[in-house]
Amino acid sequence: MLLSDSPQIRAAAARAQIVIDTYKSVLGMNYEEETGTIHNLVQDLKSEKYADDAALAGLTPYVAKLEQRNNAFKALLNTRDEETAAAAGPAHVAVKDARAAIDKIYARIRLRVNSYADDETPNPAIDAFVAQLNVIVKRFNTLAAHHHKKGGNGKGNGGE
Repeated sequence: MLLSDSPQIRAAAARAQIVIDTYKSVLGMNYEEETGTIHNLVQDLKSEKYADDAALAGLTPYVAKLEQRNNAFKALLNTRDEETAAAAGPAHVAVKDARAAIDKIYARIRLRVNSYADDETPNPAIDAFVAQLNVIVKRFNTLAAHHHKKGGNGKGNGGE
């Protein structure tokens, strides 16, 4: 519609494009963030301020379909979370407690590996393992830093 012969449609499409561009790409977002972003986009395009532009640019049916599918996905995601929580039952462990336990185990593994790596006798298997583990840890730390930077706990305060 940005290439329409009608100046009114081009102007409406340009205003709608600004709204759409504000939300950037949802690719790479986690499910909750993606669902929330799509919800906000739909609400903006349906708002009093942009509804006429969306209609003039021919976006209204697409906005309605996007909202319908996003709501269906959100319901499915919520069901999955409820099923997962129910399956965990009384054995469910708080995330922070699980993280603390994993951190302790990881620290012990790291100490053990470092003791082998610090040995004066070269060991290609240990060196290869350390190199591979460093790649995994670096990737995890990058993801965790990105998660905390974005306010990963949904409250915008930098995570847990």
